[in-house]
Amino acid sequence: MGAPPPSMADGGVMDGMDSMDELFGEAADGLGVAGVPLPQAPLPAKLTLRLAQMQRIGCCTRIAWSNTGSIACISDNGRMISFRTLVRDQQAAQYKLSEACKRGIEAPPGKEFVHLSFSGLGLDMAVVDRGGGVQVYSLGGAINRPHPAAGDFGGLAGNSDIDAVVGMHWLRVFPTEFSAPYFSPARKSGDIWSVSTKSPDQKAPRINHPSPRGNALLYITCSGRFTLLYQNEPGIWFHVSAELESSASSEELLSHAAFGEHQDHLYAVTYGAAKRFRVYRVSISWNPSQITRNAHNFIIVNPVLNISHLTALEHAAPQHAGNARLTLLRIVSPPPPHAENGVHVSSVLAVFTHASPPMDPASNQACYSTLCRWTIESMIPTLHPGFSKLKQSGPTPVQNPVTVLKRQNDIFSAKVVVSVDVQYHNTLLALLASDGTIEYRDTATWSVIEPLADMTTASSLPQAGFEHNAVDHLTDLAPSPDGAYIVYAKPDGSLTATGMTLRYGWQLLDDNLGDTRPFIETAIVCLARQYAILSTHTTSNDEILALLPPDLPQEMRLLFVKQIMRMLCRALDVALLDHTRQQKAALMEASLSRAMSAQLALGTKPNTRDRTFQGQFAYAYLNLRYIGLALLQSLTQRDTSSRAGEIGPSLAGPVKWSLNFIIYIVDSLAEMKRAAAAVKAPTSSSVFEHWTAQTGNPVLFLLLCSTTRVILRMHIYYIVNAYIRNFIQAPPPPTRSLPDRHAVDEVQRLAKSMPLVLSAYMEFILEVDNAVRSALADVSASRRLEIEMALMTDGTVPQELTSVVAGSLAEIAVPKLLDSGTAADGGRLYFWDTRWLGVEKAGGEGERQRRYDAIRKVPLLLGTKEEGGRRECRRCGAEMEEIAQERMRSLLPWLHHAQRLCYCQNYWWVK
Repeated sequence: MGAPPPSMADGGVMDGMDSMDELFGEAADGLGVAGVPLPQAPLPAKLTLRLAQMQRIGCCTRIAWSNTGSIACISDNGRMISFRTLVRDQQAAQYKLSEACKRGIEAPPGKEFVHLSFSGLGLDMAVVDRGGGVQVYSLGGAINRPHPAAGDFGGLAGNSDIDAVVGMHWLRVFPTEFSAPYFSPARKSGDIWSVSTKSPDQKAPRINHPSPRGNALLYITCSGRFTLLYQNEPGIWFHVSAELESSASSEELLSHAAFGEHQDHLYAVTYGAAKRFRVYRVSISWNPSQITRNAHNFIIVNPVLNISHLTALEHAAPQHAGNARLTLLRIVSPPPPHAENGVHVSSVLAVFTHASPPMDPASNQACYSTLCRWTIESMIPTLHPGFSKLKQSGPTPVQNPVTVLKRQNDIFSAKVVVSVDVQYHNTLLALLASDGTIEYRDTATWSVIEPLADMTTASSLPQAGFEHNAVDHLTDLAPSPDGAYIVYAKPDGSLTATGMTLRYGWQLLDDNLGDTRPFIETAIVCLARQYAILSTHTTSNDEILALLPPDLPQEMRLLFVKQIMRMLCRALDVALLDHTRQQKAALMEASLSRAMSAQLALGTKPNTRDRTFQGQFAYAYLNLRYIGLALLQSLTQRDTSSRAGEIGPSLAGPVKWSLNFIIYIVDSLAEMKRAAAAVKAPTSSSVFEHWTAQTGNPVLFLLLCSTTRVILRMHIYYIVNAYIRNFIQAPPPPTRSLPDRHAVDEVQRLAKSMPLVLSAYMEFILEVDNAVRSALADVSASRRLEIEMALMTDGTVPQELTSVVAGSLAEIAVPKLLDSGTAADGGRLYFWDTRWLGVEKAGGEGERQRRYDAIRKVPLLLGTKEEGGRRECRRCGAEMEEIAQERMRSLLPWLHHAQRLCYCQNYWWVK
């Protein structure tokens, strides 16, 4: 795709040569015939067979990459589906493709899988067999642990080739998939990069399942049967079908179909042996009703399909390549209004590919693809001018509008296009070729997006200089949701994943050879914008982190995280809010946690598991936030006594972690005090900064940052006033089991043996909070944003807070807490072991230290058969025990939610 590679002469090899004679002599004149190019190398036989399959039927995807990061692959014999993902090596700080998980999906006897399709959220997957049978699997627990969905799928089983599925489409889920904002291109003014965002209109016309989180799937078979698969609460699947048009002969059988959402309806286009496009308008009357069952309200739907034929186009083919055959069919829907793309019509996109058989002697082995496009437009027919001369004896006739397919210019590609994906609010078109390269086009102009020399704008990966390197022809391959990575099958059947490379390289140069800093800075800002976009689209963004080199300079890492904060976080200083809203903003706002998740991944020292200050701060914040949510959800219920036997034991681990983290904070303050005394500068904030830089300890900045300060304050409040009072001091429920009683008793022993008085620590937190508030009282909101960002990322004390650190903290609050003799026991603090908290090292202390469940904060039981193994976060490496499916329903809400996401907001991977 794009321009052909430059000749050798362009590279300077032929400079100074007047003719071929100087290289090869006169004999060179007879090496070829003038004007006749050398033939292309033949395509591999497997690729030719693959193209033949794509020409025969539209649904034949064998590798699919979901929005959650799960990679599903059908085996060569069609009998098994295996799952992989990108996982981060914590030591090397690089991503790699995992091994296939032990648990896959095995085809039923006599069946063969031929097609995969993930839902938009990536938590459900449809699997199609060769006979047209469809089965849905749920991956809600872990992204590689599929469970067959409940429903009557036996009625969808096909028996012959005419039941084969030729087109499939998942409806988007409201409101999750309709709420993503549009990020404008990042633009640089001076030293500041800025991005504006626009939110969608939630009242705009749309087509979706009326139930929140309700899924729906549509597909068309070879015989023209249109089927809607839909969920009724609580997640059971049903279906309804209708016939598009009756098939009178084999010429009417379909080979390809595509769907496209357009306002409150769908367009569907079909193609078959007759080489005819048929366009349909599809709307769904859901007929919802609400029922109550077991004190829960459910929405039940009884949908009716409304299908109307709009138009047809005979002899659909490329304008100048009659021997090419259709391999891909798509409908490109217009971007939503808030994307401001300027396009308001849907387009039918058909990819016609020509690939000569390898052993065909009559062919010159040429292979190419042609992208043909028709816009779906409505027009009013006009009568012949002669009718205007007739005498009007009645009302003027009004012509009804009709739908037409308006032909647009074809786009020629010298490569074999094997996949077409529409990205980012339908503003980008990604064309994946068989050589592993991706060409991006703007759907407004359909022009190729090329790298720009303007280093003050960052709008997309290809514009910033990211590209895939070409490889040999591949047979089965799939891109990640944004195209940053591709996964492909090698000739031996194994899978490999490769990412984009930056054409300018990542090495910062500022010498006579050139200055690469502007190019790298633009690339970093582009990746930060892409990370923010994927975060708001509930899409995996690990592929973006995987593009960053492990030796990226620290200043570029900070730039990456800060840009994410600027793009995602609406209010970093929660102290600006009234007191009643601070706690909710600090815990419920997920934007900061997504930025901190990136900082956690980048916050390790090269070739070690040791965390930098940035990594330790992010780790502490993310754990404090998730434990705070658990305390809030469990201890603020109107009646905790009904589930006291569950709440107390389930929170025992997080409460124990939080109490030990309080000890860690006070012990760190004692170390800072000793460090300041050693240099005889007890009131200097620079000493504390230097100590933080040496140790990476984030405690000082956790106390100064408004968000973490609020969370620390609510931790001690709920632990003392709710957990200890209701579950430690109160009589134990009679139904409590022995393991549960042991867990609560362990927290009780810890609370009694604490080397500090909790009430004194609570008073200390309030004093620091008041001091910071007073110091920032007259600071502008914009400056407070910069201060909060610096506290979380730089590890330096802003000028406005130096008096707080040197005065209120170092001279009043800390001595009051440590030197009173009654608030804290310095000796016991010094010898208290808090390494198990995991703050300083990624992935624990190795074999010497017991590994802990990252969620329940209990020792991790490895290799337990009863729980089915363990889960691992593919980003931060945290681990948790796998909980058996039958126990999932009885879990408390906070623990049930934790089965899906790690504290770093990433999905679990079952090992």
